[in-house]
Amino acid sequence: MPDRSISLASLIDPVTPEAFLDDVFDKKPLLVPGDAGKFDDVITWDGLNEMLNMTNVWSSHNMRLVLNGDVLPAEEYCVNRMGRDSEKIMRPVFPRMENFLEKGATLNLNFVEMLHPGVASAATSLAMRFAAPFECNVYSSWKGVQAFNPHFDVMDVFVLHIAGEKRWRIYENRFDAPAEAVGYRHTTLSDEFNDSFRGEVAMEPLLTPGDFLYIPKGYYHDALASSEACMHLTFGLMEQRGEDLVRHIVDQLSDDRLFRLTMPHPDDQAGFEQRLRDLGTRFGEIMATDQTSSYFRRRQTFETFRMMPGFAFPSPQYDQVFRRRRQAMDGLNFSADEQPLVDWVEAGDYFEIEELVATFADAGMDIVMGLIDKLVEAGIVEPAFPEHEDAAG
Repeated sequence: MPDRSISLASLIDPVTPEAFLDDVFDKKPLLVPGDAGKFDDVITWDGLNEMLNMTNVWSSHNMRLVLNGDVLPAEEYCVNRMGRDSEKIMRPVFPRMENFLEKGATLNLNFVEMLHPGVASAATSLAMRFAAPFECNVYSSWKGVQAFNPHFDVMDVFVLHIAGEKRWRIYENRFDAPAEAVGYRHTTLSDEFNDSFRGEVAMEPLLTPGDFLYIPKGYYHDALASSEACMHLTFGLMEQRGEDLVRHIVDQLSDDRLFRLTMPHPDDQAGFEQRLRDLGTRFGEIMATDQTSSYFRRRQTFETFRMMPGFAFPSPQYDQVFRRRRQAMDGLNFSADEQPLVDWVEAGDYFEIEELVATFADAGMDIVMGLIDKLVEAGIVEPAFPEHEDAAG
């Protein structure tokens, strides 16, 4: 099971989650210096080696080599082999990679958020806090050679610096509302635009082990490792966008008769324009219903937490998990028996019923389950998984 002590609060300490969410999140970059070893519970070099030695997990899709701003062609370090799903993939050949790493290539591992217990714990806590999935990438380098050129990301990035030193540059300008669409991510914009738009360097921190760096989506940045062995993790926040909801609604519009009707003949300009107005009005009505809001909230919850680890064999049951919502506990009164449980719940971003029961075995099931009901009713916590199966549709 994930370690709930790895939380947003522990990652950004001494900054509080409340201060971060109120004053920093989606507003400005933030550097939080930390002591060496602060992130040892998340990952170390030994943990990276454990992941790398899962050799049949890797392909050119999730393991890349980056040198001087360019991703090396897969043919340079991979061979064509059969994958785990009986599809042809480019499988990395590790001895072949050594030459590029010695030249200063950065090793980039993608989608590792569930491949290591400590990383999974951090990704789970962040997902619980922000109610959106997080993807985790690892970057390791051994020479003072730049990997990626100045760029912006379409998601907020949380950087945990694990080993070595790396000089980051964060530029003053921010691309507005970036997205995975042509014209709204940096790779689809011209070099001339990116070079001129990013502006001057606004921050140039040297990250050392234990440092945390937050970069909101849209801010241009780059990084250069020192000559020593260097490693950092980036957790990318995969938030749902309005266009995602609209795309899904479009797939359901055939259930509405108005959208199944053929359009008036284009020569009937008045009829054609009126139909467009009717369609727009009806679409707005569908989007504004409580049913649509409830459905999309359940769907987002499902997409966020469907990959969360929860098995504890030999028990076949998947543990029930509750996440802390952003609502404060102001105005709630707790008994002396309940208060220790409340303090424990508040110390993390989520909790599992079994762990809560085991931690407070002397309190009794009536008090434990009664407190959960009280917190759910007050909107302080909620089940991490949706109650209705249609949320997975």
